[in-house]
Amino acid sequence: NALKKDDYKDFSGVETAVKAVVRGKNITEQSEVDKMAKAIEDAIKAQYKDADYTKVDAAIAKANALKKDDYKDFSGVDTAVKAVIRGKNITEQSEVDKMAKAIEDAIAALQYKDADYTKVDEAIAKADALNKDEYKDFSGVEAAINAVVRGKNITEQSEVDAMAKAIEDAIA
Repeated sequence: NALKKDDYKDFSGVETAVKAVVRGKNITEQSEVDKMAKAIEDAIKAQYKDADYTKVDAAIAKANALKKDDYKDFSGVDTAVKAVIRGKNITEQSEVDKMAKAIEDAIAALQYKDADYTKVDEAIAKADALNKDEYKDFSGVEAAINAVVRGKNITEQSEVDAMAKAIEDAIA
């Protein structure tokens, strides 16, 4: 009687089990009374609606859309996704919501890998090896080197590559 009918796919099985209760049995018929209680309990469990996995599915889709190789360590996201347990019912919705939050938190904790500055460093080394006095104007090379910005991440690799190209072009 304390149950919310909206939590169930079909509450009629519960109602049928309750209506099947026969009162007035004596102690020698206890096993029949126990069976009535079990029938009600089983009907309650069998008819719960499924938990809503919408947020979990959205978080997994978000994780799957990411390029794993762009991040220093993607294992936290993989672990959170693998920890998802399907098939929970509506009474376990808070557990399902925690699964979605764990994935979202793991995504938020991701850190991009650093950009690769190898070509920039090679171009600077090439410029440093040149004798500035042999050139009419070396300021373009110096300006290109001074324009280098360190600390960019892998999503900004094209900008880092452009810095290397600017130095190479200035040398040329």
